[in-house]
Amino acid sequence: MNLQMPIRLIATDMDGTLLTDEPLILPETADVLRRAAEKGIVLSLASGRLPDDASFFAVDAKLPMHVIALNGAVTLVKPLGDVQEAHHLPQPTVHRITARLDEEKVQYAVFGVHEVVASDDMPLSRAQVVIGTFLNRAGGRTAFRNRKQGIDAVIQDCVKVVVFCRCWMICVRSCAIGAPMRT
Repeated sequence: MNLQMPIRLIATDMDGTLLTDEPLILPETADVLRRAAEKGIVLSLASGRLPDDASFFAVDAKLPMHVIALNGAVTLVKPLGDVQEAHHLPQPTVHRITARLDEEKVQYAVFGVHEVVASDDMPLSRAQVVIGTFLNRAGGRTAFRNRKQGIDAVIQDCVKVVVFCRCWMICVRSCAIGAPMRT
């Protein structure tokens, strides 16, 4: 009796796993994944990246993949497709977090599904590293602005806050809402 279950899903992280240092999906890897999809195996990218940023890797490799983006907060059925589901942080929580970060003069970025607002003191070069590889690519939907240009619009759609302290960063997600903020 064969108790081995068939593979029905391949879900993969991107940075440090699927992508090379360049970053790109190697053609050999794309071929293996494409053959798996042809056998009926569902493919999915899982990443902390924005939905469109993750999507462009699948588009470039011509892979039919679902996209789980922004640390699981947003899902797409296909690359660059409509948002299937999004889990938002409560607006009052985001207001409290950003007010405290502004008070402490700590750089941060607030992520909506297709929008990123960075603290006013964050240089664009650092913001682009946070936002992703394909910020200005044709066909992308991601908008970037600084706080003065309108954080209130993205707060209602907020799914993630990334905080930069010295040489490291932390990600604030809904699981950390009740935790006290340390200074």
